[in-house]
Amino acid sequence: MCGAELVRPVSTVLEWRADGRLREQAPAGAIKTTRPAVRSGQGNRFVVDRALTGDPTVTVGCPDRYPSRVPRTRVYSYVGPADLRVGQSGVGAVGVTTPALLAEWLGRREPEELNELFTFVVALDGSLRLAARRSEHVALAGSDVVLAAGEMGFVPDGDGWRVAEVTNQSTGFCPDPDSWPAVAAALDRIGVAHPGGFTDKVTFRLCPQCGERNIVRDDDFTCALCDSALPARWNFAPGDHR
Repeated sequence: MCGAELVRPVSTVLEWRADGRLREQAPAGAIKTTRPAVRSGQGNRFVVDRALTGDPTVTVGCPDRYPSRVPRTRVYSYVGPADLRVGQSGVGAVGVTTPALLAEWLGRREPEELNELFTFVVALDGSLRLAARRSEHVALAGSDVVLAAGEMGFVPDGDGWRVAEVTNQSTGFCPDPDSWPAVAAALDRIGVAHPGGFTDKVTFRLCPQCGERNIVRDDDFTCALCDSALPARWNFAPGDHR
């Protein structure tokens, strides 16, 4: 039964509102909340299964297929150049569902590719998608929202592979390092070992004055374009630019 891990599971419709917040619509008696969020790439509505226990845990997809629970899941929309998003769809990549599928896909890569990091996203259903490093994250995501995005490298591990390096480097989605639980859940679900956290954390901030996307280096929260002060907290959600 879908929802085996949940208390009073429900398919909840999340609707993007004009004020930049997300409204949950659930059956009578369910807990209803409104929290900051971002718009789905497939219009202004999408559906998730949610544990109605009063905690902020969101279970993505059907728990029988995707049993991992991701605490305080933030959904990331594309914030990069518009011309890269227009007409983008899934590139020649792979949705990793088993260690065997990962081994097969990596086995078809050129030796020089294996020495580089691959582009990855964690889709809204919690699944891991991989593509060559120079692939655009937005294309890999099919222009949809994601739970995480970045780059990932693998090394042989016995008869299979494990993640040796992983980062949240994605200037298209600018994810926060707090997106790691979604990455860990995707890897744990398919049984691929990982370092337990990002091996390189990238801090992204949006300049509230000029709108430039920034990578914060050496704790210098100053916009590289206009020298304005950048906020201390991640601020790419609509209505949260201060």
